[in-house]
Amino acid sequence: MPPLWVLLALGCVRFGSTVNLQPQLASVTLATNNPTLTTVALEKPLCIFDSSELLAGSYEVYLYVMVDSANPRNASVQDSSKTPLSLTAQQTQGGRTGPYKAVAFDLTPCSDLPSLDAIGDVTQASEILRAYLVRVGSNGTCLWDPNFQGLCNPPLSAATEYRFKYVLVNVSTGLVQDQTLWSDPIRTNQPTPCSTIDTWPGRRSGGMIVITSILGSLPFFLLMGFAGAIALSFVRRRRERELRPAAARQDSQMDSVEKTTNRNEQKSSRKFLKSLIRKQPQELLLVIGTGVSAAVAPGIPALCSWRSCIEAVIEAAEQLEVLHPGDVAEFRRKVMKDRDLLVVAHDLIRKMSPDCLMEVFDSLEHHIQNPVVLQSILSLMDRGTMVLTTNYDNLLEIFGQQQNKPMESLDLKDKMKVLQWARGHIKYGVLHIHGLYTDPCGMVLDPSGYKDVTQDPEVMEVLQNLYRTKSFLFVGCGETLRDQIFQALFLYSVPNKVDLEHYMVVLKENEDHFFKHQADMLLHGIKVVSYGDCFDHFPGYVQDLATQICKQRSPDAERVDSTTLLGNACQDCAKRKLEENGIEGSKKLRQSDDAGGS
Repeated sequence: MPPLWVLLALGCVRFGSTVNLQPQLASVTLATNNPTLTTVALEKPLCIFDSSELLAGSYEVYLYVMVDSANPRNASVQDSSKTPLSLTAQQTQGGRTGPYKAVAFDLTPCSDLPSLDAIGDVTQASEILRAYLVRVGSNGTCLWDPNFQGLCNPPLSAATEYRFKYVLVNVSTGLVQDQTLWSDPIRTNQPTPCSTIDTWPGRRSGGMIVITSILGSLPFFLLMGFAGAIALSFVRRRRERELRPAAARQDSQMDSVEKTTNRNEQKSSRKFLKSLIRKQPQELLLVIGTGVSAAVAPGIPALCSWRSCIEAVIEAAEQLEVLHPGDVAEFRRKVMKDRDLLVVAHDLIRKMSPDCLMEVFDSLEHHIQNPVVLQSILSLMDRGTMVLTTNYDNLLEIFGQQQNKPMESLDLKDKMKVLQWARGHIKYGVLHIHGLYTDPCGMVLDPSGYKDVTQDPEVMEVLQNLYRTKSFLFVGCGETLRDQIFQALFLYSVPNKVDLEHYMVVLKENEDHFFKHQADMLLHGIKVVSYGDCFDHFPGYVQDLATQICKQRSPDAERVDSTTLLGNACQDCAKRKLEENGIEGSKKLRQSDDAGGS
């Protein structure tokens, strides 16, 4: 059941006016070490904002943070037009000069909350805690990461009193609909001085010291025994080699030289996870992001990132004179200052003409400079790999049609097509989960645009079954797992994600960030691998990876005709086998003729 303060609020909340409640610290039964030095866990405002029947449409909840010394009781989180403030932690000096927006999340209907009865179940505890709690200060990298474009929720200052406020925002209008009071001051923990730490807490007795010494020396003796066993094994092998005949010894030396050469060649080549390259192509589902488009058509800045895309669309709108100059200036200001680019893109798409996107993505086929990545993806699709993308462009479909492939662009609004694709009936179909630039009215930026899909049990079961049964391979994807649409389609209702086996190919610019990202993704069942420390390595890595996967033989390859396409190398094998079969057949035919003649 929901927390007690949530239930008490249900009888007294009035929609449309400030909710006479304050954000509360999470219950100790849900968060034991709270607050910490840099984080505070709060209970979400569940069953409060949506307690009135008048609440309809799509809503988000913003969490604002402010240092108590800045007098937050008189601080406003909206302007005169009821537009919520979008100040960041950097702009407010961590909340010392005013409130900043730290977290934004969807308003979960009271009827959809998970039961707390299952909190003891390890497999469900994480999702239940995310449903009921919000953690302020959880992002330790967004302040120094120059490529971070999301909402920054940086660590709080130690030994500092903060106040918090929840604000309900109507996604359609972008205006404040309701809000809570500022919370009471909540103080983060204070670091323990080094001088107060007891450096010898054990107070061991003499007997304990003797036992500890014996246990400490035990690994040494075990290691010595292990080393002796290895040395004895080498001696025995050497004697066996000396007793072999000279010819056998020569063969062994040749094998050794060959193995050494192969190892040296492999060391100089790229390394791939065995569990990945041993996958059959039909076991994979390829998720392609902006990195693929940026590698294929580097001459189109709009394909490189969200910010570049929005800037290009604004430029096109100004040149085509389809936006008022005041709107153009306002959007440019938001792109420069506002980190929440999703909101900016949402407002821009509503106001602009479809001609703007046509202008930005005009004549894509003439801008394909590095087709090696697209060719690699097509080779996987030839062998049964499914493809979905978060991109708005159709570079893959254009290139595939140039190769005489029956490519088809799909979006989530065509239920029958989605079901056929998910069941493997559209071999060369590419599912665009955000829509396609050729249909600006159908472009989707948040899950509310796909309510018919997310509320259709048949479609959701088929899509989530893909995440359970296929191995997703994320290529050119940076923040796909933070994408609300991807989360709604594949992640929310899939249990035991740790037991799954998916893969993500990323750039390794910073080792600490890379290995932290590796550990975080394992919680979603995703193994993170690096293609190198430079984006120029990306096309070659994808090509080699696809070649390795395409070399895998199907389990029932013996029953398949030898002319089946199994990759470039497999094509040559099939041709040779066909020729050998033809020669043997002709020999048998001649022998039967000779026998008949005699």
